[in-house]
Amino acid sequence: IETVEYAMHMTIPTLPMHLKGTKEEKKKKRKAHDKEIKALRKYIEKAKLYAKAKAAADGDATSDFEVDLALEALLPYVRGEKPVVFHARRYKNIVESIAFAEKYGLRCILSGAQEAWKLADELAEKSIPVIIGTPLSYPADDFEPWDSVYRCAHVLNQAGVRFCFASRSASSAYNLGIQAGMAVAHGLPAERGEHALTLGAAEILGLGDRLGSLEVGKRADIILTTGSPLQATTQVTHVFIAGRPIELSNIHTEMYEKFESRPAPSLPPLPELVGPPNMSAR
Repeated sequence: IETVEYAMHMTIPTLPMHLKGTKEEKKKKRKAHDKEIKALRKYIEKAKLYAKAKAAADGDATSDFEVDLALEALLPYVRGEKPVVFHARRYKNIVESIAFAEKYGLRCILSGAQEAWKLADELAEKSIPVIIGTPLSYPADDFEPWDSVYRCAHVLNQAGVRFCFASRSASSAYNLGIQAGMAVAHGLPAERGEHALTLGAAEILGLGDRLGSLEVGKRADIILTTGSPLQATTQVTHVFIAGRPIELSNIHTEMYEKFESRPAPSLPPLPELVGPPNMSAR
């Protein structure tokens, strides 16, 4: 099994636009938020200082630099060598995540990003990729366009933002094709939907040279289907992982084959019905 350490995941603590509750409750929420964000900033700043100290110590044989394994793990991210995936759905959270990444020199990728369409031009200008959580959810606010979540991918595509789709969990990954199909039904070109499921996703994850397209030298992860993978009625007939065929039979297919050809049950003849032709007859 091959594992790839690609990105660090982070969520910036964010307060809603309009706090609810009494004056004292609002004050308590703001205080808790300030405490969380300060702790996060302090930790990233500590990692940045650690990176500078380590760089200075690497060329000094007499240095007594002490290795901190926790901070050592953050080095490729605070140095900008690897990206940080910021989980942010709402507009305010997205804006604050981008600002945080810029302040500390972090390579930003947005995940979830339900309202990324509101910042499409800025995301394109700053070359920030987006991992769309799901186009099947509802708008978060009462006054959002009803199709804003469905059309998010289309708006990002028009602005030139790199994007891909992601499932909320491994168990719901089979819905990815349907999610992309929903985006296509609301403006996204079909070829861009397929690209976002394949090479587009691989490129955002830094694996475009190994996965995502049928090319010599890449790993042969292939599916064969009865139609476009963006259609809910399409069936997957064959799967190959690293060139090896995967057995697709399971208890569901076995039960289907077992009962599909079962003989019709032998039932007694229907009884003869006696009575008026309808309830109103006298």
